[in-house]
Amino acid sequence: MKIISEGKPWSLKVKCTGNGWEGSGCKATLELDEDDVFESSHTDMSGDTEYFFSFECPICGQRTDVNESRLTERVKMKAKGLYRNREFDSWR
Repeated sequence: MKIISEGKPWSLKVKCTGNGWEGSGCKATLELDEDDVFESSHTDMSGDTEYFFSFECPICGQRTDVNESRLTERVKMKAKGLYRNREFDSWR
């Protein structure tokens, strides 16, 4: 397939709040790209595990959860480690 032009890369403006984690964050305004988001999890005492999408602030190191509805499917798949770039999948 020939690429005519690439679209604008995904980004998201967020605040470092510590939402979903212990801590309150530094309140910095950040712009995430798709490589900044990762999947995190919490397992409770009964063994039930919940999964979240998070980022780590480059200023204070605090993690903050991001509402899943604000993420594209591609970002979610990359965060889960399920996204593969087709460029590397071709036979040589």
